[in-house]
Amino acid sequence: TFRRKRTAKSASARTPPECGGPVGTEAKAVQQVEQNAKTYNYPANGFHTRIEHSLLYAMINEPKIYPESVVVSAIGDEDFEPYLYARPEKSSTTTEPVVSYAQLTALLARSGEKWPANSDVPQVACKEVIKCVIKYAESHDLDRKSETDELINPIVAAAQN
Repeated sequence: TFRRKRTAKSASARTPPECGGPVGTEAKAVQQVEQNAKTYNYPANGFHTRIEHSLLYAMINEPKIYPESVVVSAIGDEDFEPYLYARPEKSSTTTEPVVSYAQLTALLARSGEKWPANSDVPQVACKEVIKCVIKYAESHDLDRKSETDELINPIVAAAQN
């Protein structure tokens, strides 16, 4: 049978589940990518590694399923650096990787939305993500405060809307 190659189209052009499109957790991840992309201004070409497809994001998203201690341990074990790298523009000639904190911002916001205020999950997520951003800033001779502000300010802006 002939299958048409999938291309990057708008959400309205996605193949519906009944016609072979994503279902279950994949469909939920696709929906969350689209929502986070709008809310946290994801780069137009997306990311090399989507955080919404990670087990950690699923664990943070489901506090009734995953015990707090397991999620806190998973946060501590996670390498957040791969979530920084966006896909470059096709017309780009630079060899420098495109970096965005937007996915990490979305992860922090999700942890604060889904877990109670007295939970360790949002605090540990914030601590580990900020450590990743500071490590990146220091290794690229960037201002730590400016970089952490870039991470946190979209959460503040979204909360005010």
